[in-house]
Amino acid sequence: MSLGNQEVAGCADFIILGPACLVDKLEGVQKAFQGKYSCDYSYLGSNSITSPRSSSIGITEVTLPAPIIYLYPIYEVTWGEKVDITCSVKTQFTGGSFTLIQNSGSFRETKSGTSVTFSLPKVDFVHEGSYYCQYQTRVSSRDFSSQSSSVHLSVEVNLLQPYISFSAPDGSFPWGSQGPEVTRGYSFSIICSTKPQYPGGSFHLEFSGSSIT
Repeated sequence: MSLGNQEVAGCADFIILGPACLVDKLEGVQKAFQGKYSCDYSYLGSNSITSPRSSSIGITEVTLPAPIIYLYPIYEVTWGEKVDITCSVKTQFTGGSFTLIQNSGSFRETKSGTSVTFSLPKVDFVHEGSYYCQYQTRVSSRDFSSQSSSVHLSVEVNLLQPYISFSAPDGSFPWGSQGPEVTRGYSFSIICSTKPQYPGGSFHLEFSGSSIT
């Protein structure tokens, strides 16, 4: 570009005050910088000449707050129960989506919205671990994201106390001070039972010995 006898090759990355070019680099963008910008050019010679003003460009400060994540039920759940994990964020930049991520990497799911709930219908031990939410949105053709803190999900198993009972083949037996009494040489059965909760379990019968003869 040429102006009089001066040659201007272009604009660098820093502020240049020259006859044909001005680049104003705004560092550390803050909310105060948000708005519309336009410029004009003035030539000071024997007469002062000012160009028409340029069209304007809009600058928007994009700040995404950290999302909130919470569990229901809180923290500890029983194997097989349903768990809801909710992610939410307060932001003017809607139209984004949440991704729920398990730190171990075995679980990852995405839903659209600024407040979404991810459901685990029947939790298993593979669901144990820490989770966090990541909110992603697009503003002026650019992608932005923010991440929540982590919450930990523990899966526990609460087994009911089993029942123990006694049975003799002839259907009758005396009941002593310490329990049923069986005549030496006769057979008997000890029955252990519980309400069905988790398939694949087993009973262990423990004998502590006796001083009765």
